[in-house]
Amino acid sequence: MTSPSDDHPIPATPHLQGLTPVGYQAVHPGFPTVGFGAAPWPTQVIPAADLSADMRLVRDALTAMSTKLDTFHEASNRVQQDHEARLRALESRSWPLPAATVAIALTALLVTAAAALLPLVLR
Repeated sequence: MTSPSDDHPIPATPHLQGLTPVGYQAVHPGFPTVGFGAAPWPTQVIPAADLSADMRLVRDALTAMSTKLDTFHEASNRVQQDHEARLRALESRSWPLPAATVAIALTALLVTAAAALLPLVLR
């Protein structure tokens, strides 16, 4: 296992201010320390008025998106209902032809059966 100094060599000019012994940039003295090291970013105070204004902007954006989604949902429902109506109309027009074909076939079967049985009955 190598030591930390092997992984991060000491800079050639160790007298430079702002460098740690292993060559990293030193953390600014204004950073608050948490536990055993420096915090990764400085703390920042956001005024309540700014936070409230930002929250109003987010609320307005969400309201606009919600309105757009509702409009899209209603439009898609209308399109779906239109397609359903068209399909029902096509299906209602498709059954008479097969029904007429079956009626004609049954009539032909009855006429043929009557023609075949009529000579037997008349004897």
